[in-house]
Amino acid sequence: MKQKEFKEKMPECAAFIEDLCQAFGTEAIHGQIRKGLNGEPTFWAKENGHEIGTPVDSGAEWRVTWNEHGVAVAEKIKRG
Repeated sequence: MKQKEFKEKMPECAAFIEDLCQAFGTEAIHGQIRKGLNGEPTFWAKENGHEIGTPVDSGAEWRVTWNEHGVAVAEKIKRG
């Protein structure tokens, strides 16, 4: 996905990446993004049904989410 297309299809991710570039430098951030686009688990993004990069397999067995009342809910992740 080209940069212009990315900004159109994934505007929230694009804005976040721009903020990261301002904070840490464009080359540092774009270097990690390039690695993710080439199969390394350094960058992954999903927005509006579009997904790019390489997801990280965290090895986590539990997922914690917060419900609408602010209560943490833990659930075991099913594998395989």
